[in-house]
Amino acid sequence: MILTSPFNLRKTVYYTILDTERGVRGPDDRMFSNGYESDSDIADRMRELVAGDIQVNRRPSKWVETRIVSVLPPKTSATADNAPEAT
Repeated sequence: MILTSPFNLRKTVYYTILDTERGVRGPDDRMFSNGYESDSDIADRMRELVAGDIQVNRRPSKWVETRIVSVLPPKTSATADNAPEAT
């Protein structure tokens, strides 16, 4: 999975890659990534991940072991009104 969040001050996004097979998360292993700003960028990065061209960076300061408990679909305006509050 690739998760992104807008970073408007720099007109870019923060991103992290979740590798569910190894149970880790972090940025990709490229010095200068090709971008995660648009849906097509993310689709391209996913193809590169699946092909093995890029992977989660293995540097200890960037590689975080992760235990994924559940994955929820994004809230849309239609579901946000009916969704319970997070506690």
